[in-house]
Amino acid sequence: MWYLRASVTIVLLSRYVSAWWTPTNEDEFDDKTFYIDGSCKTDNAEGRAFANGWLHALGSSHAVIQRLASQNDRDFHAFFKRIMKRTVSDPDDEDDLDEIMKWFEELALLRIIIPPEDLASADIRVFCDNEPISTTGNPNTRLVYINEHRVEDRLNFMAVPLSQTCLYSGLNGYTATSRHRIQTLWDGRTDHGQKKDRMVISLCKRGLEPLKAPLSREFDLSMMNSGIAVDYGVRWMFGTAAHLIVHELMHALSDSHLGDLPDPAQAYGWHNVEPMNALAADQNADSYAFVADAALLAPLWTLTRIGATAGCPDAARNEDNAKKGRLRHYADRSVPKKREISKVTGNETEQSLRVRRFLEADPQFVEIIEESGI
Repeated sequence: MWYLRASVTIVLLSRYVSAWWTPTNEDEFDDKTFYIDGSCKTDNAEGRAFANGWLHALGSSHAVIQRLASQNDRDFHAFFKRIMKRTVSDPDDEDDLDEIMKWFEELALLRIIIPPEDLASADIRVFCDNEPISTTGNPNTRLVYINEHRVEDRLNFMAVPLSQTCLYSGLNGYTATSRHRIQTLWDGRTDHGQKKDRMVISLCKRGLEPLKAPLSREFDLSMMNSGIAVDYGVRWMFGTAAHLIVHELMHALSDSHLGDLPDPAQAYGWHNVEPMNALAADQNADSYAFVADAALLAPLWTLTRIGATAGCPDAARNEDNAKKGRLRHYADRSVPKKREISKVTGNETEQSLRVRRFLEADPQFVEIIEESGI
């Protein structure tokens, strides 16, 4: 029996919660420059780790901005919320998000000093010299010993505690900020010609030297596999030079407004960052480094999705995996998908009609294509 039928194809456009956060206009930020010392450009494992880390540290800032501004990147938004305790689509978090993101935006705008010899005009100076220390009688290194409590940086006009230097601490790096600046060195030289708001990052050898596999100083997404994703998860990123460099750059860009909170013993690592409250996360440099890590891992790897209804065994297990930083590989859902649903007019149930009327009522949700055939 031949009969005329008309069919309606409804194309569902994936509807995600719209992220209201948008990047700030570049003109609203100060133009900041950086200088990289030759000690970071060596042809050895530490030099390669630095080059890899610097490249991905700056690249991660662009990725964070792009993914947070996306209306569809729910996995990254969930990762961000777990670290910073802020919801991208919540108007109540708007001011806090702007404050958090301005540091990534400033990082994305850093430009190198040309010519590179012009250290004095750089805002941020980076050294990988492991800080050997000489004496005032023979000052032939960057750091000069003044007394048991103090050394002076004769290139950058900074004074730092001896206990904070690479040779006398267990740190992977540290940043000298405004509170370390001095106008006159022990020998009477003044800081004339130096950039007033200079910051100095010192990366220690221990923070760049190779790690035992499967850990690595050099970030390479192809190294991530299901075994590392479960056994180490996002903690694998903590050992990369990229993580270290973002951490120190956050100290430098913020002039230590972003510190090591609540104290150095509880500021580092996923096990400390994940349970932090919002106030501590806002001001903790390592929290920002983990946000950068999340952007570098996306979209191939992300925290375990909770997914299941709260209270169900799956939800509890997934929440535990996410809290531990375990990663999963999912299909990329940061790009809106389309699904087509065809209905034959004249044969629908009352329930399907109600669903169709609901969908057709919202043009933002569906695109309706009328079709007919014999």
